[in-house]
Amino acid sequence: MPTTNHPAASTESAAIHISGVHLTRHVARLLEVRDRLALYATERASHNLDDAHDAFMAMVAVEDEIAVQAPKVHAGLFAAWATGCDAAGHEPGAFNARCGICRGANASIEPSRLTVVAKIHQAA
Repeated sequence: MPTTNHPAASTESAAIHISGVHLTRHVARLLEVRDRLALYATERASHNLDDAHDAFMAMVAVEDEIAVQAPKVHAGLFAAWATGCDAAGHEPGAFNARCGICRGANASIEPSRLTVVAKIHQAA
C-alpha cells in the first residue's frame, strides 16, 4: 500500500504548442542553432577535442526537435546537412583558414588583413 497521496505522473507532454508566426520563428532559430552547432562540432572534431562528441550530440538533439516541429523542413534539409560543414573540417594537425579554431590559434602569429584594416580605421 502506497504511503504517499501524490497523484500519478501525467503522461501528457509539458511542451507548449506553438503555431503560425511563432512556429516559423522558432524553427528559424532552431535552424540557426543547428548550423552553429554543426560548425562547432566539425571544428572540435577536426582538432580531436574531448567535447567533440558532446557538440555533435547537441546538434543531433536540435535536429530531432526540428523533425518534431517541422518535419517537412527537416526532410528537405537533412541530405544537405550531411555535407554542410565540410569546408571547415580538416585532418588533425593541418591548418584550415575556414576553421575558427585554426584562425584563432593563428591570429597571434599572423593577423588577418581584415584585422589590420580594422585597426587602421580605429586609429584614424
